[in-house]
Amino acid sequence: MVLVSTAAHLLIQSRSARSAVIVPIVVALAPGVGADVAAVAFASTAAAGFCHTLPASAKPVAMFARIEDVETYSAADLRRLSLWLAPLHVALVLVFAFFVWPHLGLPLT
Repeated sequence: MVLVSTAAHLLIQSRSARSAVIVPIVVALAPGVGADVAAVAFASTAAAGFCHTLPASAKPVAMFARIEDVETYSAADLRRLSLWLAPLHVALVLVFAFFVWPHLGLPLT
């Protein structure tokens, strides 16, 4: 679920739209695997926040992709950055979902 939510930015541009599409599916499937609905929805929403791969993935990335008379980054630069950041993002969400959020009252089961 965290991988799908993270990768969804490649197909669904808006973070709100990603969550609007993914969260109902996650909420419907969570009880079947014995997971807490709120915790899984929270983790999915956190994972859906990844938006570094494409210039159109987030407004700030798009705004600063092209500035007249200033050298910025290219789509290739963003893809290379995402190769490093996406696995770290997934790992961080999973670490928080399994080890931090349960201590704050949001256990996965």
